Amino acid sequence: MYKTTEKKLKKLVVIIIIAGAAYYYYDAKGSNEYTLQDSASNPIPKERFYDLWTEVAINSCKHAEDSYNTTEKRCKDDIYVKSNSCSRKFYSELPDFIDNKEASKQYGRKYLDCIMPYYYCNGVEVRSEQEAREHCG
Repeated sequence: MYKTTEKKLKKLVVIIIIAGAAYYYYDAKGSNEYTLQDSASNPIPKERFYDLWTEVAINSCKHAEDSYNTTEKRCKDDIYVKSNSCSRKFYSELPDFIDNKEASKQYGRKYLDCIMPYYYCNGVEVRSEQEAREHCG
């Protein structure tokens, strides 16, 4: 039993080290490489642009119960599912680099409209007044 516990503990330590290294790498390299706020001084390549807006959308899921009447997990899942098709839908409209806040907001708004969840009534995402009458009443 002692050896089994020791093996599990070693495995746990290795997992923690790997997770810490991955977090450090992502935080140092990935998320801080480009920001929506600094697009004028550090233009965002079109390949990274929608990833940054997806992060904004995911962060809004912290308030999913109040904003969308759903869970944080379902909000995030919905965004991830929609993000691929929405980024493909608008990708060709993007310039090679987004280099100012106005352009970032213009392109970002269309993308967010596409990926953000709508309000939920009785477990159904309500997208129109007609659907609201059907599911919320």
